[in-house]
Amino acid sequence: MELLRFERDLEREREEREIRREERRQRARFEDRAFEVELEKERVKTPSVSGCSGKFVKVREMRETEDIDDYFRIFEMTVKTQQIPRSE
Repeated sequence: MELLRFERDLEREREEREIRREERRQRARFEDRAFEVELEKERVKTPSVSGCSGKFVKVREMRETEDIDDYFRIFEMTVKTQQIPRSE
């Protein structure tokens, strides 16, 4: 009788462990998906310029107090460091 009770308790513990393990897996999948959604939101918010090469260059927004010539100079330096051809 006691052996049966012990086996039942053991089986119950295994089932509970499996339930907790599955909950952890689901939580990890949910967290991974939430992270992917946040990355996608950030990608959409970040302005970028795309050329024929398919490269994307992050372009910061122009500051209110910034001179337009300075902004374009920084933009050109950024594109040059990314080795994007002038034609693009």
